[in-house]
Amino acid sequence: MGTIVVDNSVPLPLFLSDEDDTYARVVIGRSIAGDDLLAPALCLLEFGNAVLKAGRQQRLTEAEAAFAQRKFASLPIEFRFLPETPADLPPVHALAQRRSLSFYDAAYLSLALGAGARLASLDDALVGAARAEGVDVVAVPAAQD
Repeated sequence: MGTIVVDNSVPLPLFLSDEDDTYARVVIGRSIAGDDLLAPALCLLEFGNAVLKAGRQQRLTEAEAAFAQRKFASLPIEFRFLPETPADLPPVHALAQRRSLSFYDAAYLSLALGAGARLASLDDALVGAARAEGVDVVAVPAAQD
């Protein structure tokens, strides 16, 4: 099959009852179909922060937040350090500048480019930048009426 780089917007809705998790289920389900799911290690921090923030906004209880963190650890996502060394900073920075992305989002895109992978994201700016860089994007399923 292939490789898909997932950003934090993909798994997070699985744990927030007020968000649509259809896309997340489709992308995570791709691992059953044989795709490898990949993310930069910073996704761990982003996920943890998003869960913390959701708890502070009373979108999750502490028990739900703890469950989300445990369950997140069981998702079939391989995490890679990117940047690995200080020498990796300039190319990610240049990509962020070129595509008007945050450094964090540029790390996801840089990983997709380097791995020859598709990208899964609900972030419009990141999706647009990926397409502009020639990276295939996992489509969001059409809404069911």
